[in-house]
Amino acid sequence: MQETIAPRPCTLLYIDPDPGTRLLVRKVLEPEGIVVVEAETPPGAQFSMDRPRPSVVLVDVDRVDR
Repeated sequence: MQETIAPRPCTLLYIDPDPGTRLLVRKVLEPEGIVVVEAETPPGAQFSMDRPRPSVVLVDVDRVDR
């Protein structure tokens, strides 16, 4: 008997200071089965990095404080 391994869900770490934009991204992607983890700033994302590694990291570089 062949064992099947369930695919790992796609996880997106989205870094953007605008809560409205983060909500929009979440509402569009979650129905597609993508797990969205949010952070306002890159330092805030460090907390998120304690979780399992995301499949994709998306950063709004024009708007994030440096």
